[in-house]
Amino acid sequence: MFSCEYEADTLSAYTTAVKVDDLFDALPVRRRAMVESTRRTLDAIKSRLQTCLLAYPDIALHLVGGPSAAVLLSCAATTSVNQRISQLYGPHSAQALDFVSLDYAGWSVHGSISRAPTSKRVQNVFVDRLTEPDAELVGVAREVLSTSEYMARTNTAPGSGVENRPARARHPMFVLLVNSTHGAGQAVPAPDEASARSRLVT
Repeated sequence: MFSCEYEADTLSAYTTAVKVDDLFDALPVRRRAMVESTRRTLDAIKSRLQTCLLAYPDIALHLVGGPSAAVLLSCAATTSVNQRISQLYGPHSAQALDFVSLDYAGWSVHGSISRAPTSKRVQNVFVDRLTEPDAELVGVAREVLSTSEYMARTNTAPGSGVENRPARARHPMFVLLVNSTHGAGQAVPAPDEASARSRLVT
């Protein structure tokens, strides 16, 4: 259904190439449903890969799809969460973020948080390199950033010449990578809720 061929030298910048032929060939109903919703399916695949790319900024990815082999997503490897956000959502989004880095109770946290609410609802907390955001920690971060003081802040629209222009929507934007730094088999004491919130706010 989706198939393509590449010359070997076109893959020199990438570690893995994936080729899919006759997808759902043995499942005609599923195949027909996918044909009818190709755009939605490709958008869902692209969205899922974007989330994975946020968790792994050091991974390069080139996504090609459809009969015309159009480029749907292309990102070079980087070591910065901000640079990855710039690749996926544009430099204006990255310019509205502050870098965060801290160590606490056997865990390291680094990533980016918007200085004020933004129009993009990008909210992810990845734990130990898992590509599925931790829903509970996302909820905690969202709640902490939803204080009246933070939500009252405004972002300057880059290049507009208008200072303190309010964002069109009111969403805290954050991408945080949380990794364990304690030794194998060593228990990590869980901080109490008040302490955790205080450190995140700080």
